[in-house]
Amino acid sequence: MNSPELITPIAQKARFQSIDTLRGIALLGVLLMNIIAFANPFAAYYLPSIDRADTGLNLAVFMFMDIFIEGSMRTIFSILFGAGLLIFINKP
Repeated sequence: MNSPELITPIAQKARFQSIDTLRGIALLGVLLMNIIAFANPFAAYYLPSIDRADTGLNLAVFMFMDIFIEGSMRTIFSILFGAGLLIFINKP
């Protein structure tokens, strides 16, 4: 009978540090947006005026996160998932 191959962890030098770093940043961004979403009523996630956060610095932070963090972190995480899958498939 053929003996099954042993599954061992990948060596540290074989990992792509840049992909791991970007994946960690994207995961923290998704976590940040989920914390905000779970802490507020459903409608406040899209309309800052619901919880009176639509003035001054609150509005600026809301707009910044809505434009630069919400969709981009999810997109980066998805792209890195695909890149990791390609690396896994092409592994000898």
